[in-house]
Amino acid sequence: MAEVEITLADGRRLGVREVDAGDMLDVIEAAGHAAGSDPWMHYALTICAVRSIDGVPVRLPASKDAMRDLARRLGGDALDRVAVELSQAARDEDLAVVKN
Repeated sequence: MAEVEITLADGRRLGVREVDAGDMLDVIEAAGHAAGSDPWMHYALTICAVRSIDGVPVRLPASKDAMRDLARRLGGDALDRVAVELSQAARDEDLAVVKN
């Protein structure tokens, strides 16, 4: 998935891109024991998909505390929108595979 920009109701612009294989290793390391929890990892991957806020790059969180801080900064509505965008991108990729 290429990075896409979504605009939230509050006017913030988020750059969103799926976590790639290399970043996944960093997310797992940052998650520690929580990496064994599917719901926790799903939410963490949603948080880590945010690559910029209002054009300012966001670093990949390096710890659970950093993920929590970013989640709070974004808020639940923003993360819901990110999750929808990621789901739509996955569906679009699946359709492209089926068409070929």
